Amino acid sequence: MYIYTKLCTAVLPAERVFPCFGHPVYIPHSAKTTQATKILSLHISDLNTRSPDALHIVNGDFNHVRRALAGFKLYQHVTCHTRNNKTLDLCFTNSKEAYHCTQLAPLGKSDHHLVLLRPRYTPLARREPPVKKTVLAWTADAWETLRAPLECTDWSVFANSTQDMSELADTVCCYINFCIETAIPTKTIKVFSNNKPWVTKNIN
Repeated sequence: MYIYTKLCTAVLPAERVFPCFGHPVYIPHSAKTTQATKILSLHISDLNTRSPDALHIVNGDFNHVRRALAGFKLYQHVTCHTRNNKTLDLCFTNSKEAYHCTQLAPLGKSDHHLVLLRPRYTPLARREPPVKKTVLAWTADAWETLRAPLECTDWSVFANSTQDMSELADTVCCYINFCIETAIPTKTIKVFSNNKPWVTKNIN
């Protein structure tokens, strides 16, 4: 018998940060139903208590122990047969609409079919189209172009022509913004809905 498990969260970690726990399960035919149910229930109950907001994925070969997780708010996602005309390999999560089930061919000489569970969640980048924005291109040459008018400015003119600090601050800011708009070129970029402002080309 082959056991192969690959977990994929129902929501992309880049869009939502949350803990995720995977619980691989194999209950042999010789296991006692009552004892297997008790051990599995205690394990899941302990993790639910410690991390109630986490995503819990419980999957594996349950064989004859089908109601081991009946007391928990978990949803079964495997809707196809996994061995002959029986569904022995199950996958439970605490997210009702998490996955869509597809049956695949067995792996190697296994007598169990593989099961592919695709997340139903549509990534944010697919739900919302990118937006075009105009930004300033702060290149080395642009900095030098901006430096020239600022260095030759007689800043005392602003102090002598204003009545108080508030007016002085507004006047100086307007002048600096005018210099920036004149000296710094602009460029149009495409911003995707899942872009993070702290992820730039300067990150190593």
